[in-house]
Order: sequence, then C-alpha cells, then structure tokens
Amino acid sequence: MIAEPQLANRPARIHVLMYHSISNDPGPTCMSPELFASQMSALHDCGYHIATLGDLLEAQAGRGRLPSRCAIITFDDAFADFRSAAAPVLSARGYTATVFAPTAYIGKDASWHGAGKSGSRLLTWSEMRELMGAGFEFGSHARRHLDLTTLAPNQLSAELTESRSQLESELGAPTRFFAAPYGRINPAVRREISEWYDLAVGTRLDTSTQQSDVFNLPRLEMHYFRDARLWRAFLEGRADTYFSVRKFARAVRSVASTIGL
Repeated sequence: MIAEPQLANRPARIHVLMYHSISNDPGPTCMSPELFASQMSALHDCGYHIATLGDLLEAQAGRGRLPSRCAIITFDDAFADFRSAAAPVLSARGYTATVFAPTAYIGKDASWHGAGKSGSRLLTWSEMRELMGAGFEFGSHARRHLDLTTLAPNQLSAELTESRSQLESELGAPTRFFAAPYGRINPAVRREISEWYDLAVGTRLDTSTQQSDVFNLPRLEMHYFRDARLWRAFLEGRADTYFSVRKFARAVRSVASTIGL
C-alpha cells in the first residue's frame, strides 16, 4: 500500500457501504457481528460523518455540503439479523442506515435465486416499523428479487411500483430509494427506476462523489475489507492501490458474467 496525499487536497469521496447479513453464517454476503462492530469503530476513529442518501441528494442539488470524510451505510435484503446484530451497534454510535427490502419476502425465508442465506428469515413489517421509529429507513429491493433486465416492460413496472406502494402502505412514509437485485440494470431499467424513485444504489465497486449517477450509485462491498488494518488504511486514504486492483478484477468479472463466460 502506498501513502496517498492528504484528503484535504483531493475531491470529497463518499463511501457508500454495502452489507447484507450480519451473522456468522458462511459466504461473502455474511459479516460477523464482531467484524461489523470493528468496522463501525474504525469509521468513528477515523473521523467519518455518517450521512444519508437524502443528504447526498441535497448536496447534489446545491442545498447542502457533505464533509470530506463521509460514509453512507446500506443493507440489501432486509435480513432479520439487521435488527438483532446491526441496529444495536449503529444506534449506540448514533449512526443510521438504509435497508432495501424485497417486499414479496417480508417476514419469510430468503428463497430467491442465488440467495446467500437461503432459509434465513427477513424482517417482518412490525419489525420494520419498530426500526423506523429508531431512526432507520427502508428502500425498495423490488418485489421478488428478480434480475430486472430479464423482465418484460409490464413486469418491470410492476416490480418497481408494487414494491414501492406496499412499503409506503405498511410503513407510512415515502419510499424514495431503490436497489436493483443483483445490481443488474440496463438503460431501460434505469429509465424505469428514475420514473418512480429519487435515487438508486448499484453494485459497481467504487467510491461516490456529489457528481455520481444517482440512479446507479456505486458502493463498497464490505467483504473486501474484512482485514481491519486494510479497512483503516483505506479510510485514511492509504489503500488506493489495493482498491484499484479490486475494482479492475470486479469489473472483469462483471463483464464476463454479462456475456455468459
């Protein structure tokens, strides 16, 4: 790792963190509670401000400014262990997070294609309302956790609109944010998302800025930062070489997956 110039001399970068399950289960989408707590401690120790997706939109519109050391915390799939393992750690530090829920599975077991935690329960509606009261927010992860790029236009519209309608009806608050299952979007999916939501996060591995595409916002998959020393070095701006290598490898895998290699 090569030391980088001081952060004050570079454009502000926003680390949008992506988690799934906070548990000791195997697999790249699972993070142990102990490691998760350690990563949150590192954010605090390195002087990071925890913002929201709404804060980012305000900054993009010129109605606010985000600090140079800024992170946004997100969770995909709305696993029940968010409530038991993640929320207490976040609340203890005064941090918030956005959780993206596939509404057809609320209160049920994860059973979609490729579910890393198949058989693990998702939050219930009552648990989600409780968490909203504690300062967390929810976005849509579509209805059935499908690859949206494979759907006919009417099916795509239904996945986006019905999930939003159900979230708003059950939670009593506007649903402004979206995460495409598997991170799979194309121009048609992006256009449809922009019709119904204010912002969408993706899975492209990168940091964000106030100029990033708000309908495919890059995120940091946190399983790449399981090494505590590496995570702290990255937060301090001393791990860009490692991060560049990871981004390149991830981009190659994404292209290969898209063309079926």
